[in-house]
Amino acid sequence: MTAFMVIAVVMLMVSMTRRIRRVRYQAQFSASGQDSGEAPGGTVDTVAEQPGAEAAPPADRSSAT
Repeated sequence: MTAFMVIAVVMLMVSMTRRIRRVRYQAQFSASGQDSGEAPGGTVDTVAEQPGAEAAPPADRSSAT
């Protein structure tokens, strides 16, 4: 029982460390993207910019079962 608790706590610590790193990297990336004049969040809609490509309508998620 004790070994299970130790393993569970270690796994939670590793998971939380990864989440914290991911959030920090995203914040750092978005801050550097805003400084260089990119769109907020650093995302660009490339599908609509391609010649001949039409933007797909947004999916209707209200009827998802």
